[in-house]
Amino acid sequence: GIDNGLSGGLVALDQHCSIVDMIRMPVKKCPWRGNIISTEVLHTWLRSFRGIRFVVLEECPDHADRASTMRIMACSFGQICTAVELAGLADRLRFVRSGNPMDSWQRITFHGWNATIAGETKQLAAREAAMVWPSVSFVPPKCRTPDTGLLDAALTARHATVNCVGGRLL
Repeated sequence: GIDNGLSGGLVALDQHCSIVDMIRMPVKKCPWRGNIISTEVLHTWLRSFRGIRFVVLEECPDHADRASTMRIMACSFGQICTAVELAGLADRLRFVRSGNPMDSWQRITFHGWNATIAGETKQLAAREAAMVWPSVSFVPPKCRTPDTGLLDAALTARHATVNCVGGRLL
């Protein structure tokens, strides 16, 4: 599962939805643009797994508070898709929507949640992840709160694993 964006995350699950590996989105400095995703590190991470059934990526949202956020998400989305293709996994790439659309992974995972309270998904994601993976910590070193990119990537991957039939997401 891949949570799109510079503060996103990458989580690999096995067929039983156990976490095999997770890393924060690899970023690097770009002299003319600031931080960007390191497609090289992402590509290497993807290639480190054998027998990948599918790669699930959260699409760019339909809207954001600022145009700069949309621009960063769109650029990140393109870089992630490129890394997936270079890893030879383009035919296994699946997309999920997030946020308020009726078919978003959050609405399905959180059983009909309605996006009325800003930031509510972060609390719901932390609670859901703690129930599914009670022995896994999503709190990075030197931090006090769970990394929302890792939480979303893990739950996105689980959503796809549970809801993927014949290579298609339901």
